[in-house]
Amino acid sequence: MSSGYSTSMDAPLSEDENLSLYNIIKTFMSLKPDAVLFIDSLHYVLEVVFITLSERESEIIGLNYGIGNRKPTKAIDEIPELFVITRERDGQIE
Repeated sequence: MSSGYSTSMDAPLSEDENLSLYNIIKTFMSLKPDAVLFIDSLHYVLEVVFITLSERESEIIGLNYGIGNRKPTKAIDEIPELFVITRERDGQIE
């Protein structure tokens, strides 16, 4: 049974007009098997590294680089203010 809702595969999925279902499928289908294996391996290595960090350090790294479900921060002072640390300490953790 259909929900009655349809959308174009070319319709933007977010504010980024280049992000559409069509572009995601096209990109995924064009990846070579070795690229997929490399990406999976990289995700595994990142998970192992994050396990060795404290929760606070992994959160800071994730916010700095947009790793995991985190969006990267844009302002240089945003993370130090959020975690009440100096910019120097933020740089050390990075």
